[in-house]
Amino acid sequence: SSSIDTKNVMPEDLVTFAETLLGTKYRYGSESPERGFDCSGFVNYVFKHFNLSVPRITIDFTNAGQEVPIAESQPGDLILFTGSDAKSGVVGHIGIITENNNGDVKFIHASTSRGVVISGMNSYFLPRFVKVNRFFPEGR
Repeated sequence: SSSIDTKNVMPEDLVTFAETLLGTKYRYGSESPERGFDCSGFVNYVFKHFNLSVPRITIDFTNAGQEVPIAESQPGDLILFTGSDAKSGVVGHIGIITENNNGDVKFIHASTSRGVVISGMNSYFLPRFVKVNRFFPEGR
């Protein structure tokens, strides 16, 4: 796994900033709030706001950070999904976990249909779930 230097950034601050972008429209290949975001562009923009460097394309997040069980996920962790083909197992969508309330996980992401939204683990996302990767040290 490749580690990412999160400096002294708190994961809660990352989530709070991400939430200021709710409603930004979707735009493939973009990481600009004016033009819109694709999923990895959104994650990049949020991390770059804190001068943190993360991969640009979604599949490159597959082995970045430290994998944690979804039940132990925390705000600021990244949640990875397949793209439209749930059976592929290949990471094609990414979001930032905003909360884990006794296993009820919610995440903020740039969705193709609605732009930046907070979603839960519903019937669309459950079969596409791949893994959760943590970038922030424990207890931060």
